[in-house]
Amino acid sequence: PMVVTSIGAIKGYGPHSTIISTTSGTANIFTIQSSLVDVTDFSLGTTVTRTAGAGISLNTVSPSDPYLTYIHIDNVLMNDQYDGIDVANAAFVNITNSVFNTLVHYGIHVHGSDTPDAGDNNIEGNLFGGAITATAIYVETSGNRITNNKILTFDTGILGESVGGVTCCSDLIVANNSIEGYASY
Repeated sequence: PMVVTSIGAIKGYGPHSTIISTTSGTANIFTIQSSLVDVTDFSLGTTVTRTAGAGISLNTVSPSDPYLTYIHIDNVLMNDQYDGIDVANAAFVNITNSVFNTLVHYGIHVHGSDTPDAGDNNIEGNLFGGAITATAIYVETSGNRITNNKILTFDTGILGESVGGVTCCSDLIVANNSIEGYASY
């Protein structure tokens, strides 16, 4: 697992040229603990069955910085992960033009128990497919925009939910998504 603790970038040469694979069934492949990080142009895979962990986890550990901001994830291919991208306590995150294939739990999970009103994230132009028991996009924070995604063969397409009595899904914009082969949405 790799932990990013400062401003920077993780950049490959494209999802078919740069392939990062894990041998752990439970660890996050990347854990981002800093704002202002660019993540682009690679694939994440595994050599084992994943039972926990995310391909990319965004979660601050700093009491002086209650949530991460301005993280951009673009053109990343997620294969056979438990969770694709886990966004905890973050705002102004852009997840675009990525492919989520054969996931177990969530494609993208946006939540924030410390800052449920944080959000203002953009999930746009992604493709979700090949998962039978997963939820493609699950949001529990405010101000998220989910647009122009293609969601195929997931148990649940898009789920927006308030947690712990906090109204956290205000300003949830869901538009121009194609959801097919789902059990619920």
